[in-house]
Amino acid sequence: MNILEVSQNLDLRGGSDAMFLKSVELLRRAGHEVRTFAARPTGEHAAAGGFEQLPDASHFERPHPGNVWKFLYSPEARRAMDRLLAAAPADVAHFHIYYGRLTASIIAPVRRRDIPIVHHLHDFRSYCSVYTSMRAGRTCLDCRVGSYLPGLANRCNRGSLARSLMSTAEMYVADRLGRLSEVAAFVAVSEFQGARLIAQGLDANRLRVLPNPVDRRFLEAPQCQGDSMLFVGRVETYKGIYQFLDAARALPEVGFVVAGDGGERRRAMRYAKEHGIANVSFLGSRSQDQVVALMRDARAVVVPSVWEEPFGLTAAEAMAAGVAVVASASGGLEEVVSDGEAGYLVPAGDADALGERLRQLAGDAALAARLGQRGKAIARERFSEDSYVERLVGIFHDVR
Repeated sequence: MNILEVSQNLDLRGGSDAMFLKSVELLRRAGHEVRTFAARPTGEHAAAGGFEQLPDASHFERPHPGNVWKFLYSPEARRAMDRLLAAAPADVAHFHIYYGRLTASIIAPVRRRDIPIVHHLHDFRSYCSVYTSMRAGRTCLDCRVGSYLPGLANRCNRGSLARSLMSTAEMYVADRLGRLSEVAAFVAVSEFQGARLIAQGLDANRLRVLPNPVDRRFLEAPQCQGDSMLFVGRVETYKGIYQFLDAARALPEVGFVVAGDGGERRRAMRYAKEHGIANVSFLGSRSQDQVVALMRDARAVVVPSVWEEPFGLTAAEAMAAGVAVVASASGGLEEVVSDGEAGYLVPAGDADALGERLRQLAGDAALAARLGQRGKAIARERFSEDSYVERLVGIFHDVR
C-alpha cells in the first residue's frame, strides 16, 4: 500500500510521537510505501532529514493577535498537504496527533481525493479540549463529543479564560472541518480508552482497538538488574512526577532517576531541592537506546500517572526489558500491568503506597527479578511489532 503517515512532530517528544515514528518504521519494513507529513522540527531537532517538512504552525505557547488564528486554521499546512498529494496520492492517510501545529485544515485536501483517513487516538482529545480529561487534578467528563463549552466555563486550559476560549473554539472549528465526520476509522490504544471515548459520544461503529507495540530493542535487551528506581517520560504533574519525588524522599538510601523533559521539569527540580530530596538525578531527554540501558540498570520502572493513561507505553517497555513495574491503578495501565504478576499497581496519587512498594522491591532483588522475567514473557506475547503492523494494515484494508 501507499500510506501517508501524519503527525505534528517529527522528533520524539512523547508517547504519541514514538508511535508515529514506530508506525513509519514498521510499515516500511513490511514493504509498504510510506511518506510522512509533519511540522518542521525546531531547535536541536531542526536538522532532521528524510521527511516532507512544513514551516511550524502557530505555537499556542506564545500566542499574539497576529498569529493566534492559525491555531484554529493553518492555510500553510493545507497548501503543503495539497502539494504533497498532488505530486503523489496515497491509498490511506494515517493520522496521529496533528492539531495545534497543523490543524484540521489538512483534512480537506485528503478527502477531496477520496483518500480514507484512519485516526490513531493517543489521548482524549475527541471530546476534551485539553486532551487529558482532567480538571483540578481529577477526572472530568463534563464535555462530550460536539459539546465543549464546559471546558470554557471551567477554564480548563491552565485556568486561563483566553486560552480556554481558544481551545474550545479550536474544537468547534475542527468539527466543522471534518475531524470526526471525515474519518473512516478511529484507533484506540486500549479497551479502557475505547470505552471512554464511546461513552463520551464517539461513533462506536468506527472504533477499533489496537494496543501499542514495544520496540524490539527492549525485548532483545538481556535482563540485567540494577538498584535505581526509574521514571521515564514527560515531566508533568499529570504524569505523577511529584508522587515520584515524594516516594524518593521516603527512601533516601535508594537512588531515583528521572529521564525525560517537560513543562514541570524545572519546578520539579526546585521541589526536590527545597524538600531536601538529594537522591534524585534529573537526566533530561534520552534516546531510546539510552532508555533501554537505563532500564537495564533499574530495580523498577515507576509509572505514577495521576491521569488515566490511555495505554501506558513506558510500563510495556519496562516489562519487555525484563524490569519490574510499579504503576498507578488507572486507565489503560490496568490492562498493561497485572498486579502481582509483572509488577504492582497502587492507587493513583498515593505517594505513600507507591513508596511502600518501592521499598519492598529495593529490599528484595529476587522478587524484582521474578516480576521482570514474567513481564518480559507477557510483553513478547501481547505487544509484538509484527502483530501490531499486521492488525494496522488490516484496518487500512477495511476502510478502502
